[in-house]
Amino acid sequence: MKELEKRLRNREQVRKHRHLNALEKKGLENYVARLQSTLDSLAQSIDPRRPLSWKDVAISLLFDEQTSTQENHLLRLQLQRHEHLAQMLWNRSLSMSAPQYALSTTKTWRQASLLGTTKEARLRAVDWIMQHMYHNLNSAFQGVPGHNGLTLHMSPLQDNSAQIIVRKERIDPFPMHTIFRFFQQQHSRQLQLEDIGDNIRYVRFNYSITAQNIVIKYFVEAGRILVLSRGIEHDDRCDVGPLKRTWMDWIVLESLGPNSTRVKEVYETTGWYGRNGDYVAMTTTSPWYQQACESLPPTADGDTIFKKYRQIYQEYLDFAYPNVEVVECRNWCRANS
Repeated sequence: MKELEKRLRNREQVRKHRHLNALEKKGLENYVARLQSTLDSLAQSIDPRRPLSWKDVAISLLFDEQTSTQENHLLRLQLQRHEHLAQMLWNRSLSMSAPQYALSTTKTWRQASLLGTTKEARLRAVDWIMQHMYHNLNSAFQGVPGHNGLTLHMSPLQDNSAQIIVRKERIDPFPMHTIFRFFQQQHSRQLQLEDIGDNIRYVRFNYSITAQNIVIKYFVEAGRILVLSRGIEHDDRCDVGPLKRTWMDWIVLESLGPNSTRVKEVYETTGWYGRNGDYVAMTTTSPWYQQACESLPPTADGDTIFKKYRQIYQEYLDFAYPNVEVVECRNWCRANS
């Protein structure tokens, strides 16, 4: 009997508890409904043309700023990775694209063209040209046996022109960097066409019949300085003029002591050619060839004229190199040491 009464009491307590829960749930539902009704009324009473709260605007702008800053940071990291990869590929291509081999006189655009119009593109073009010159430094000197003094190699080209290769070598009693400054001031006297990069000059040399654009780069290394020059025959920005020619020049300054420097040079050039690619007759472009023609009878053949031309040009170099070029350099170094 007692057990039955106990179960009845428990059942009644459970019934009352469930009833209270239902009442509480109903009350909460009614409260939520009242809040929603109040919110709807407030939303209808707000004028959409009224300015937003400055706090809401500030919070929104702060969120946009933080999002933009984060995106900018991620983009910069991505750009840095791409630039690093591009630089690695560029360095790799430079190390592989310029093997040593004997240079030949050509009129192709490959090794004498300054392509592009932006500064970055032109700097890349100059780097490619000068790396080609740099990697062929040993070949340039090995291909022209020489000694102290001057050596001339001259051979005829088609259409009444010539390929000229000259090697010079001497020892000057001045510091290497003083002689280097002499060459720099020579280049600074020429018309500068544009500023491409450090240790690079792009200048225009004026000659008696025309002018030529030449890019020059300095390589300062331990114990030696290289001054490399290349005539530009095709240019996307600067006019190269109606007449062009191949011009390559390697100058090596080697320090032998505090006041002693070996100066070595090899340059290669050709006669001038026009826009159509044909060589211009040397009777109109070379005073030494003109002199050779005038010193021979009109019946002289081409081989005879060319031999005479070579002799006259050799005599000119034999005089000009020690008495003009070397003297000018040493006088300047003496005055500026």
